Amino acid sequence: MHHLFYEHPYRRTHSTRVTSCEQHNAVWHVSLEETIFYPEGGGQPGDRGTINDVRVFDTLYDVSGDIVHICEAPVSDDALCTLDWEWRYFYMGAHTAQHLISACLAQLSYPTVSVHLGNDAVYVDIDAKHLSEKDIAHVEQQAFACIRQNLPVVSRSVDSVDQLALRRPLSQKAISRIHMQDIRIVEIGNGDIDRVACAGVHVNSCSELGYILYLSEQTMHERLRTMWLVAEQARSHIRLMQHSTQEIKHILSEPLQSLAKRAQTIQKNLKEQNLVIRSLQQKITSIKCTAATSGLLKVEKDELYVIKEIIPMLLKKTDQQKVFGAYYVHESHSHASETVVDWIFVHPPAAVLNHPLCISSKDNNTKRNNSKMVRGTNTLSEFSFFLKDCYDSIREPPIADDL
Repeated sequence: MHHLFYEHPYRRTHSTRVTSCEQHNAVWHVSLEETIFYPEGGGQPGDRGTINDVRVFDTLYDVSGDIVHICEAPVSDDALCTLDWEWRYFYMGAHTAQHLISACLAQLSYPTVSVHLGNDAVYVDIDAKHLSEKDIAHVEQQAFACIRQNLPVVSRSVDSVDQLALRRPLSQKAISRIHMQDIRIVEIGNGDIDRVACAGVHVNSCSELGYILYLSEQTMHERLRTMWLVAEQARSHIRLMQHSTQEIKHILSEPLQSLAKRAQTIQKNLKEQNLVIRSLQQKITSIKCTAATSGLLKVEKDELYVIKEIIPMLLKKTDQQKVFGAYYVHESHSHASETVVDWIFVHPPAAVLNHPLCISSKDNNTKRNNSKMVRGTNTLSEFSFFLKDCYDSIREPPIADDL
C-alpha cells in the first residue's frame, strides 16, 4: 500500500480502490491501494474520516503490518477517501509541538521518557522531580522563538541513523519494529533545534503551532508528567483565564496585582470563622445533651443526632466514666411517634446495676449477663432519666466557694 500521508500530509481527499474488506464483529476492516489516512503510531492517533461516505472510526496497522481502515459498513470497488481534517491537523500540530517541547526540555538536561497526545493537552513525561519557574520560562521562550522565526519542520527518510546526531538514540529493537523499509527522521530548524526518529505526520513549519503554554505537572511513578497547551488549546485557556480573572477582580474589587494576596486573606478568614462556628456548634450540642439527660428536652425524630452526641460528650468527663463505665447507643428508631433507643453498658458500675430500670422484673427488654453487661430498649425520655439518675446517685456534692 502506498503511504500518501507522508508524501502529501496536507491532502484532504483522494480517490483510490479497495483491495479488501473483511467484517470483524460489528465493524469492517478495509484495505486500499494507497491511503491518505495515517495509522496510529508514535503516540499519534489514527486518522478518522469517510470512505464513500462510510464512516472511518480509526486507522491502524494490523498484525501483518498492513494499514487497515476501521469502517462502520462495508466498502467496495472505487473509494473516495475524505479526512476528518480538523482531527488530523490538530494532532499534526500537537505532535510537532511535543517534539519542540522535548527539545527545549533536553536543553535543560531533562530527557523525555514518554509522551501522550491528548485532546485536552500534550503530556510529556520527563526524568525529573520538578520544573522551576525558570525552567518553564525557558521552554516557553525557546519554543516561541522557533514559532516567531517560522523554523521549518522537515520529515525525511534515511537508510541509517549512524551518522546522525539524534536527540533520542534509536535502538535496534525499535528499528526492527518500524513498518517502513526506511527510517523516518523529523528535523526542526534543519536539525539545529531538534532531530529525532519519528514515524508521525507533522506540520511544515513552527509558525503553524501558534503558541505553546505550560499548564501543570504531577509526579507519575517516579517521573514528572508535564502538561502543555498548543495552538487553539493555549488560546482558549488564555481567554478563559482572562475572563475568570476579570470576574474575580469585579467581585473582590481588587486590582490584578493584589488578587492573590486578597484570596489568601479570605481563605484565612474563612478558616478562622469555621473554627468559631465549630466551637459554637459544640456548645449547642453540649447544651442539648445536658437538657436531654436532665429530661428537659424532648428529642424529636429529626434530632436523633443528639443521642449520638450524648455518649461521647459524657464519656469525656472522668467522673461520669466512673459512673457509667463504657456504654453506647446500639440503635435508634421511632415507635408510635416516640423515639426508642437500644442501649448497652459494658462492665457497668453499681449505680447502673442497682437502678430500677435494670433490676425491674417487669421490664422484659432489659437483660443482665453476670454483671458484665446490661442492655435494654427504652424510650428516649426513659433512657435520659436513667442516665441522670445514675449520675446523680454517685457524683460528689459541689464544693462551696470560700467566703
